[in-house]
Amino acid sequence: MNDNFGLKKAYHAKQAAYDEMSNAREKVTNLSQTLSEAYSETEKLQAEYDESKAKQDKAWRDYNISQLDLKDQIAAKIEAVKECNALEDKFVLMSRDSDENPGKAEVYADAAKYFYGVAMQKMVERDNLITVKRNVPRPDNHESEQILAKLKLARAAHAEILEEYHSAKNELSVKEQNFKRLNEKYNNLRNGESANNYTNRPEKLDFDESLFVKAGIPEEYWENSSTRKRADGKIDIYYGGGDASMHGHVIMRGDEVEYARPPRAIASVANF
Repeated sequence: MNDNFGLKKAYHAKQAAYDEMSNAREKVTNLSQTLSEAYSETEKLQAEYDESKAKQDKAWRDYNISQLDLKDQIAAKIEAVKECNALEDKFVLMSRDSDENPGKAEVYADAAKYFYGVAMQKMVERDNLITVKRNVPRPDNHESEQILAKLKLARAAHAEILEEYHSAKNELSVKEQNFKRLNEKYNNLRNGESANNYTNRPEKLDFDESLFVKAGIPEEYWENSSTRKRADGKIDIYYGGGDASMHGHVIMRGDEVEYARPPRAIASVANF
């Protein structure tokens, strides 16, 4: 009777572990799909941003070249005005030279007037170029900035899903190992092995600082922790207090960390 009860109990434990494993596997599959979609969205936005940024950079290059060209043209007009002013002054002085005859004085005066007119024309051209330079529209960065903002959000979402995916894979690994252990126990019991050879209760371990160091658990959590060794030799360390959904959990296989989940408070700060 007791053996039959133990076998039924092992069967139900095995089935419950199988259901948990199946749910964990479905979660990984769904997250894998979501992760793929998030990656595709990030890649699409990255391509859009690269194209928009290239267009923006070209627009700025063209704008800067245009500004430099207009600056050179304005400088040339200013230089021409200076030359015309110098020639005007020269011919004014020559027209006033007492040694010159009246005919030459008149010619020099006309030359002075001519260069005065040329200087005035060059000043008008200079002012027009200044107006053109000021009115050249600056390139618009709005489109690439909008795409970049979406890209940053998509990257953050992808990183969050990726973290959740890896966590789900670790959980699946734990569920698979648990099912494997319980399934093996059930099959062995069916084959006549005594239930006394198994125990469902993990062995509670003493406080071990070196184990906490290997597990990477912050020292402030050491006093508020619980360490248990499974039948398969793996060690579970729970720390951080709170209920099962809030505490931290580390699984050790020998000296190696097989799975690690920080307390929710730590995780929240890390994701901020």
